[in-house]
Amino acid sequence: MEILYVCSWDKCREKTWSGTTYSLYKTLEAKIPVQNIDVTLNRKDKMFIKLQRFTDIKFKNEKVKIIHEFSSLKTKIYQKKVNRLIKNDKKSVVLQIGDYGLCDNKTYVYQDLSLDSLFYFKEKYNGLFQYSGFQNYLEDDMSRRRENQFKFYNNIHGIFTMGKWLANNLVEYSKIPKEKVHWVGGGINLNIKKVKPFPKSKNKILFVGRDFFRKGGDLVYKAFKVLKRYLPNVELYVAGPKEWPLKDKDDNLRFLGEINSDELSDYFNLCDIFCMPSRFEAYGLVFIEALVYGLPCIGRNNFEMKEFIKEGYNGYLIENDDIEQLAIKMYQLLNNDDIKSNVVTNRNKYIKEYSWDTVADRIINIINKA
Repeated sequence: MEILYVCSWDKCREKTWSGTTYSLYKTLEAKIPVQNIDVTLNRKDKMFIKLQRFTDIKFKNEKVKIIHEFSSLKTKIYQKKVNRLIKNDKKSVVLQIGDYGLCDNKTYVYQDLSLDSLFYFKEKYNGLFQYSGFQNYLEDDMSRRRENQFKFYNNIHGIFTMGKWLANNLVEYSKIPKEKVHWVGGGINLNIKKVKPFPKSKNKILFVGRDFFRKGGDLVYKAFKVLKRYLPNVELYVAGPKEWPLKDKDDNLRFLGEINSDELSDYFNLCDIFCMPSRFEAYGLVFIEALVYGLPCIGRNNFEMKEFIKEGYNGYLIENDDIEQLAIKMYQLLNNDDIKSNVVTNRNKYIKEYSWDTVADRIINIINKA
């Protein structure tokens, strides 16, 4: 069996989709023949799409909004690229990392979100949806893109999901046939050989998130300030944003900015717990990286976070943006030796469950069975 791996690459391939696209590609390539089908937009494509933005200006509530991500021209360009690049190979299985276009081959797609799931969260959790990054797109543009995606789903062989929540959402909310939806998970991108815990002091909290507000960084900082009243030596380590996004900056804040994976490993080893109560999180690889490094986690009782974190066993889940409650959870987790022991004891289980090798095996087995 050969897989035609259809994807769009960033300038640095290793960083595409936070390392997911590259890691899965290299892992599959080590197991079976894989051909890279690169549909990355070239300069000419981008120029045409940019020109369309000016013709696609629409008015709503007296504000100008411009179509970008859901450009109809962009969809057509991707479709043409897919057909052109694989037209001479009708026997190989196609695996698309994102839905780029239909073809005659047996086709699967690997995703962490669907357009219909965005509508679901907008309808059920509108407050959280306002942090999603999709909140400013016009609804009719999203609806058109959703219709195109349904057409794609209905004409392919299967959908591989990163998260269990998305698999359930596709079946229960979008009414995709259950036999077509397959949860395969996601893997960590940090080097597990760098797991070397420093002596713990029960006072260090780690937050990692470039998209600070979507990932609840403001909530973590406010809760940390509350916690400091009762635990004066508590320290908050924040990695991700280029610049500190808030006006206030406490003396016990350790702002790390953008750091590389080796540096991040050092802080996973140093800190006691990981806290990231994301308002909108399609998957959250950083949670499983934290667990592998032995850090109990605090997340939100939504999306895949509720699958990673088992309340009272390897961390805590919050239900809302209550700062006082989050501060209490932080204090409890910093001082809960049983939970810390559970996480460390299960390290090998986490490494196996959340590895790209395991994800690749699941994908290959499902395709072979079909």
